[in-house]
Amino acid sequence: MWPGGGEDGELEAITEFAGTIDALARRIEDALAAADREREPGANAA
Repeated sequence: MWPGGGEDGELEAITEFAGTIDALARRIEDALAAADREREPGANAA
């Protein structure tokens, strides 16, 4: 193990959790973008 590497599996757990956070952030960004599109003038006009 390298200096400051932590316990076995800790880096992998952190990396996996970071991926989860990234995926959630993308979902939030997508939802906010969709909400912005709905608020644009004429967006609900048929």
